[in-house]
Amino acid sequence: GECELQDLAMGYGRGVSRFTERKRVVPDKNLGPLIATDMTRCIHCTRCIRFGSEVAGLPELGATGRGEDMRIGTFIERSVDSELSGNVIDVCPVGALTSKPFRFRARAWEMVQREGVA
Repeated sequence: GECELQDLAMGYGRGVSRFTERKRVVPDKNLGPLIATDMTRCIHCTRCIRFGSEVAGLPELGATGRGEDMRIGTFIERSVDSELSGNVIDVCPVGALTSKPFRFRARAWEMVQREGVA
């Protein structure tokens, strides 16, 4: 998988799902040239919202609704295009926000780690 939770579920989880409720389906949003969305994966942790308002200082993303009806996105239909907007991709723990230019190019486990400048 893309995250540690998926790896643990595949390794130690049950073969058959106990989930009997209907699945939550959320339409994807266009958040700009850098961020691709898969909002059905979103677990409403609000890390992306808190990053924008607390770290970047620009509250571009927000939540509307409550509970199962909560939607993460921009309040008005516009793109998220601040200097630090691409960093919300790294903050998302479940892959609901992914890199639009890099999407479907390679998997995380196929990458080779290299020494960085920092």
